[in-house]
Amino acid sequence: MNLDELKLILQLLQVPDDVASVGRLRDDRFCLLPHDDGTYEVFWYERGGHHDDCTYDNLAAGCYGFLGKIGGGLQGLQLVRQGQGTQYSVGGAPLDHPAVQALFDATGADVYGGLGEAGWVERFVAPEDQGAPVGARRLIWPAQDEHPDGFASATGREPTRLAAGTVVDTFGPTFTRVLYDVATPFAARSLPVDYAASGYRRWRVLKDTAVWSGPVAPWFGQPGGGIQHFALMPVADLAGSGFVEEVDRTGVAVANPAIGDLFSEDIATNLYWRSHVGAPEGLVSQGRAKEQSWCFIEGKDGWWEVFFYEHGSRTEDLGRADSRQAALRVLGGRLLYTDIINRED
Repeated sequence: MNLDELKLILQLLQVPDDVASVGRLRDDRFCLLPHDDGTYEVFWYERGGHHDDCTYDNLAAGCYGFLGKIGGGLQGLQLVRQGQGTQYSVGGAPLDHPAVQALFDATGADVYGGLGEAGWVERFVAPEDQGAPVGARRLIWPAQDEHPDGFASATGREPTRLAAGTVVDTFGPTFTRVLYDVATPFAARSLPVDYAASGYRRWRVLKDTAVWSGPVAPWFGQPGGGIQHFALMPVADLAGSGFVEEVDRTGVAVANPAIGDLFSEDIATNLYWRSHVGAPEGLVSQGRAKEQSWCFIEGKDGWWEVFFYEHGSRTEDLGRADSRQAALRVLGGRLLYTDIINRED
């Protein structure tokens, strides 16, 4: 996000000018100010003092943090219409759904790649998490320098566009950026069993959509080789921007269960924490990198990192914040951004 996008969103939220100030210090307002060292400060300015101060290490984090603070401080003053985006970002068809089982039946694939559960866990689950349940453990992914984002090689992917009318599918929450040609066998995706159980969805491309495409590297006991598409934004934002729509198995558009209703009249009073943003359990992880989750982790220097983690890497890095509260506001602002671009007109 940049300053122009932030100002546009503030207009959409009908935030009055006498409440927020971007780029300059003004009394009795929430302010976002840049500093010479490249950091951005967000605070309430009153009587010459900075109150409820948060500092971020880049512009995008500052904008999201400002949006999170505005949401947490206006106490419902801005008009927020019914929106879509976060509440149903976790879900989709479960592992035992026929559409998911068909991905295994096509090749007779075994989720453990013939290693057995114990052998698979020993090989592909981090040692400290080998006793943790499926979906709550840290996985061992191929080296990013050899297989970036799971592609067979750094040179084996190329920029392309998914044509309108193409149907693709995903596993996991709608903040994923990883899509596959529809019905690609599970073995060809080189995904872990954790992802097989994380929720399956299908999407129809409505407008030509820029992606990186290429074959998948073998991993997790699977041969790979399927075609993977890495989008430039999360699929929830692609839906909100009108590039894709979710469809059921027959190809009929569904009523966006992936990005259902979020806003209530008082959502602005409690924007920046999961239970008030509407983000479902499992979408947010504090203190550790968790697969297919928004994570915020405190570093040794006391600054907090905020990012979305999937396929063993940070597919969206929001930067660093100087406190836990500041990190929560970045996360809240980012989730609100998705809801704003998905909201009903």
